[in-house]
Amino acid sequence: MKKWFKSVSAVMLASSLLVVSACGGSPSSSEGGSGGGSAEPAPKADDKKAGGEVIEWDMPSVYAEGSAPVKGAQKFAELLDQKSNGQIKVTVFPNGSLGTERENFEALKAGDVELILAGYQGQDMYAPEFMFISAPFLFKSMDHVKAVLNGDLGKKMFAKMDESDSHALGSIIRGPRHMTANKEIKTPEDVKGLKLRLPEIEAWVAAWKAFDTLATPVALPELYGALQTGVVEASEGPTEQFYTFKLQEVQKYMIKTSHIYEATFFWINKPLWDSLTPEQQKWVQEASDEAIAYANDEAEKDAVKFEKEMVDAGMTVVEPDRDKFVELAQPALKEFFETKWTVTNLDEINSYAK
Repeated sequence: MKKWFKSVSAVMLASSLLVVSACGGSPSSSEGGSGGGSAEPAPKADDKKAGGEVIEWDMPSVYAEGSAPVKGAQKFAELLDQKSNGQIKVTVFPNGSLGTERENFEALKAGDVELILAGYQGQDMYAPEFMFISAPFLFKSMDHVKAVLNGDLGKKMFAKMDESDSHALGSIIRGPRHMTANKEIKTPEDVKGLKLRLPEIEAWVAAWKAFDTLATPVALPELYGALQTGVVEASEGPTEQFYTFKLQEVQKYMIKTSHIYEATFFWINKPLWDSLTPEQQKWVQEASDEAIAYANDEAEKDAVKFEKEMVDAGMTVVEPDRDKFVELAQPALKEFFETKWTVTNLDEINSYAK
């Protein structure tokens, strides 16, 4: 990982040279991290051609190699290399190799990494009033979520994230999140007392506690081992997560709760983004847009393929009574809109549904 520093020389400030230093240790565990305002402007295209410099960026993620979001990130790196004529090189680090998603966001805010591929952990840290976007059993479909992300509420959410030096380049539609378990789950009664692995996202934990589950935080790269050893008994996530983490080897059932319709995001350090020339921004944004379209297509195909392969490996698919889950989740959702998600309300969210 790297840090970006401002030059103290007036001449250096005029030419915007990039200084890279090694960053020892892991990202700070402090939620706020250090300020991102010290980000050094990237070299301009003409500077690179004259001096032969290459800009190198890191892009960590907790998602597994082979998942649609990671394939999208790798496509982004390939496209940006082409569009910049080799001036900007991106290295993707999947599988949580550079830390947890929380640590990745802290590193992005501090300027220790330039880009990340991540889900909703950043909003939970820096824009919690917008975490309705990932509320369990709130949205009716993926199109419902897309409409909110592309509407006024989505614009406000991304502007809030900019304030914490996390600038969104675009969103990948990861698909619905379901459950896995070693027993059939058809109604909320079936999850009472179940040790369910969840990310450390407050709204998710609160929603599942409404069903009397035992919400247990486990880092995604540790999920397989936690299920194998009984630290947790069940998990939740999209189909590609189940498959790429080989959960069919340690879980018997996939329960299609569709409790969250999930997106993931390409994030770039905001001061770094602001320091780029218009031409460099154009390269980055075009590469992101094209890579996201590719990843969305891959996610759609993978969902069908991975489910079939897990069933072929012995996993059984269960269709639960989703309406009962939705009904029991309503009191928790109502409380969050009144106390946490005060930028909107349930009626406004429902107005986006077709």
